Amino acid sequence: MYRRVLYCALGLLLLMAGRGGMALDLPDMGKSSDAVLSPLEEEKLGAAFMRKLRESEKLFDDPALEAYFNTLGYRLVAHSDDPAQKFTFFMLKDADINAFAVPGGYIGVHSGLFLHTRGESELASVLAHEIAHVTQRHLARRFQKAQQTSLQTAAAVIAAILLASKNPEVAEAAIFGSTAGGIQQQLNFSREHEQEADRVGIDILSRSGYDPIHMAGFFHRLQNAYRFQQSAVPEILRTHPVTPNRIADAENRAKSLKPKSPYPGAPEFSLIQTKLKTQTLDANQLQPRRNEIFALINESKATTDRNLVYEYALLSLQGNYLDAAHAAAEQLLRAEPEHTFFISLMASIEAARGELPLAITRLQQALVLYPNHAYLSFLYAHALRLNNETQHAIRVLKQLTQQHPQTEPAYFKALAQAYDQSGDAAQSYIAMAEFYYLLGQTRTAITQLEAAMRKLPQGDQYQRQRLDSRIDVLKREALLEEAAVRR
Repeated sequence: MYRRVLYCALGLLLLMAGRGGMALDLPDMGKSSDAVLSPLEEEKLGAAFMRKLRESEKLFDDPALEAYFNTLGYRLVAHSDDPAQKFTFFMLKDADINAFAVPGGYIGVHSGLFLHTRGESELASVLAHEIAHVTQRHLARRFQKAQQTSLQTAAAVIAAILLASKNPEVAEAAIFGSTAGGIQQQLNFSREHEQEADRVGIDILSRSGYDPIHMAGFFHRLQNAYRFQQSAVPEILRTHPVTPNRIADAENRAKSLKPKSPYPGAPEFSLIQTKLKTQTLDANQLQPRRNEIFALINESKATTDRNLVYEYALLSLQGNYLDAAHAAAEQLLRAEPEHTFFISLMASIEAARGELPLAITRLQQALVLYPNHAYLSFLYAHALRLNNETQHAIRVLKQLTQQHPQTEPAYFKALAQAYDQSGDAAQSYIAMAEFYYLLGQTRTAITQLEAAMRKLPQGDQYQRQRLDSRIDVLKREALLEEAAVRR
């Protein structure tokens, strides 16, 4: 559902921006003949749309997941046709099996798709396909056609975009109802690009060390599984129409491009899947699942299954069974003492038990092995703050927000908490403003900045000018967003 909404809606969002209907700080697109987006224009448009997705609260707020996804994604990007292109990879809380690309290199995967993959190579095949859509500039070229849409059509669609995160079905109906005359042309354009994305994605997989046969294999497996369930066909098969010819073409190309240096995949894949399973369980499922795993790991055949032990530790931590969580984490660390997931797990348990010096020391040592590791740094700052080492926590968090300014609102929220704990109310409000802005809550961000202005020392003219400028920008953006909703 999201991909159909995104592809049509984003083109019309750009149209509105170019004609003054909703200027999200985007440059004028000029004439239709000049309408292929520049990389800077794509980045601005993608960032604006990401804020709308965050506002929907459908994004996973998990730095460990974000770090894994971007590490995998950038391994593929490094072997693409445009390794200098900036990308951001993220996951939506959605049980549907789907993935999509947004201008500016933003690539989203539904949690349902991730849980359905049988190995990292299948997940990599989906990401490589979406990376190809970006590097081949399919979205930018698609907007060239969107420029021919009327202003009235764009006005109808922009409201649908803003509602898409809350009701994709309604949004899709509005978008497609408004563009009925050009739908077949859009679909044909899309199929052409799907084939090119297959071809380029297979090349990316092969150069990255993954067996490219998994691209066709994943789609074929899904198609077979839902062959007799048309009403339940996953969204990815609707947005990526699969035909026997397309599968055969992909298989033939994959067989001719076996990787010279096969890559087995990151060992974190199965652990991330396990972690995601615990996060998608309903509250009433947590204890029964923990009991089930407890029975399994007490059977000799299951005691060495690290995924089960890891899941048991996570569920025990969630349920505040800290001794049981600690014992499970110890078992994992004895087997793999330098694994970042197990280090972070134990540090989280130690912090929950009030053993802050142990957690801090553990994370300090880990960051020597893994400098600038985002999730370890985030946990380190959290432990420092709990231990009242707020200035040190602030330094760590400021570095994180500078390295990841558009991807993790949680970093800004933690920075705000650290500033508040240190007594610096103005900086706390400023950090919270960025947190709310990234969540798409522009008016709340403005309120936070105005509160920061009242807390600044009178003589700090430089900071006042900075805040004044930022407030002016956000006020203009808020008015345009509200005007778009009224349309």
